[in-house]
Amino acid sequence: MIAFGATVEWLVLAGALNGFGFALLIPLMNAVVLKNISSAQRGRATAIFPLVRMSPMA
Repeated sequence: MIAFGATVEWLVLAGALNGFGFALLIPLMNAVVLKNISSAQRGRATAIFPLVRMSPMA
C-alpha cells in the first residue's frame, strides 16, 4: 500500500496504517509463540523471536 502512494498524504496515511497493523500483530505473534513454548525455553524464545521477525525472509 505504501508503494502505491501518489501523494505525500497517501504515503503518510499508508505508513500510519502499516504501523498500526504491526503494532497489533507483533504482540499477538509473540503471545502465540510463548504460549506454545515450555517455561524452560521462554527466555530463549523471547531472544530469538525478534531476530526471526526482523529477518528479510519473514
